[in-house]
Amino acid sequence: MCIFANTHKKGSRFNYIVVKKILSKSLLILFVSILAVTSYAQNTVWRCAFVGQEITATNYNKPFELLDTNGGPLFMEAHFSAQWANGTPYFGGSPNHLQVGSADNPVDFFTLSLITRLGTIKRVKIGTCGASNIHGTVQISIGDSILTKEQLQENADSYVEVSLTDGLDAPVNFYFEQWGQGKAIFLFYIEIEYIPATDAIITIGESGYTTFSYRESLDFSQVTDASGEPAEITAYSIPVVMLKDKTVGIKKCGGNSISEDRTVRYNTGLLIKGEPGIYHVKCIDTDANRFVSLLYPISMTSNIPPSDGTHTFFMLQGDKFVRIPEDGVDFGLNTACLGVLNFMLDDYPVEEFSMVEVSDESDIKSILQPEQPNEWFTITGSKVNIPSIKGIYIHNNRKVVVK
Repeated sequence: MCIFANTHKKGSRFNYIVVKKILSKSLLILFVSILAVTSYAQNTVWRCAFVGQEITATNYNKPFELLDTNGGPLFMEAHFSAQWANGTPYFGGSPNHLQVGSADNPVDFFTLSLITRLGTIKRVKIGTCGASNIHGTVQISIGDSILTKEQLQENADSYVEVSLTDGLDAPVNFYFEQWGQGKAIFLFYIEIEYIPATDAIITIGESGYTTFSYRESLDFSQVTDASGEPAEITAYSIPVVMLKDKTVGIKKCGGNSISEDRTVRYNTGLLIKGEPGIYHVKCIDTDANRFVSLLYPISMTSNIPPSDGTHTFFMLQGDKFVRIPEDGVDFGLNTACLGVLNFMLDDYPVEEFSMVEVSDESDIKSILQPEQPNEWFTITGSKVNIPSIKGIYIHNNRKVVVK
């Protein structure tokens, strides 16, 4: 892989975006992996500019969204971490830049991480500079690969740019460090050129099942096997768990016929069923069906603990979901795990779930509220017909007073 990096001073015309705060989520593994791709051109450019006032000293340590300059649906989750010289965070700026640190509250270093999920990244560019007498650097990396480390300039039109001949598919990280007279660092825009993925690769093992999630919407009516021949696999969501029966209800995503709409929205946790093998599923850039699923998508290689304090997590093992052990389990990219609220397990400490297929909402309702037999008993336990004599009876496991 060849990498080209350079630092420039160049006039720029900035477009503005809104930096929106993401609602805090307790689930560790979500990492807010929501994305939609607007185009399948050979090379696509995502660009944003900062509105500094939207990031403050009280919310900077929570995930936030960076939106596409053009206002399209494409956005990325951003994470910010920093160390301040006197321990007090400071953010400021104008409508076209973000200021990190000040003379009274200087910043020592900070990291801005973007979970891009754009596809194959070909070029990264960041408009940035330091305050007067700056002594600092900016480092750009993708995943574990450090691409460049450049001296910060003092000119507001400066930028650092990295090009990759082969491309990488991983989170993009910007690491800023300053020392000596450094007081503040300014961020103007970020621009990423990438090649969108055209299909998602799903591997099904010997059990005939796997879990899956993906950064783009998928069409399960357009599936091919490893040799490129048309193939058939089925995607399911998990809309319901039945604790008493120790089962989860799996619901097919789309119709039985290939001609029916079998699209699934990006970042949906799925259970995939099919013959063992490797499959390619077509990515789409149009609206896709949304499905409620208790399978939580895992957007990067992570060690998932047995619980996050709110949910208990289960992993697919063969054709069952079993509790994650105390030391956690390493999950790979584009997988999913089952999450059940802890309080639901208080009365039913289930260790594993089997699966039962549900076809529609009436099936789910009948599972959650099964039809009770119309049976009546006296308080001594004798079965009777519908009572015509006053008294206390047991009807469908409830005490009923007949007057």
